[in-house]
Amino acid sequence: MKKHLLGAAALAAATFLTSQANAGLLSVSAFDDGVAVLLACAGGVNAPITCGGSSANFTSINVTAIGAPPLPSADLSSLTIDATSATGGTHVLDVTVDQTGLNVAGTTATSTFTVNNLVGGPFGPTTESTYINGALFATATFPATTINDTTAFTGPTPALITSDSHAYSITFTGAGQTATDTIQLVVGAPEPMSIALLGVGLLGLGLVSTRKRS
Repeated sequence: MKKHLLGAAALAAATFLTSQANAGLLSVSAFDDGVAVLLACAGGVNAPITCGGSSANFTSINVTAIGAPPLPSADLSSLTIDATSATGGTHVLDVTVDQTGLNVAGTTATSTFTVNNLVGGPFGPTTESTYINGALFATATFPATTINDTTAFTGPTPALITSDSHAYSITFTGAGQTATDTIQLVVGAPEPMSIALLGVGLLGLGLVSTRKRS
């Protein structure tokens, strides 16, 4: 019985250490028609990162990104961009969110892209992309006629995920247009808490079995 207890305790400890060691570092960059935009950012080391600013053609550019941790390792990244155009004409906003310092076992993953061009829409096109370990994993281009839509891509990943990146390229065609677009990357592996609960459940079954024998 002691062996079962020690085994379950070791499993829980290893799971906890793995989730704590997976310390993603988040960073954000933005370009207005190819010109770098200075965004004021807070957080980014084992915490969500929030960035905000404006540029010649945008009254506001706000980005919120959450990595791993505080998200469980299976939910590797979740980010939202909220931007409003200031001037008429066609202007392209490019935003990239990078996460490094990961140590996540990979098998498959799903990247979900969402476009919400509800204010001043339709406008676009909008392209959203996900990169894993520097290689393109998934991309989707929503046409200029899209106001609200979601699409997802599931595919294989490297055996070890050390970084991910997510890129937006949004074409605005007039003043006062607002895009609120999201990307989420979920790795197809059990969450650490699920593994720990499984260990506890197996331990409970062992205790019931022992009592029946006695």
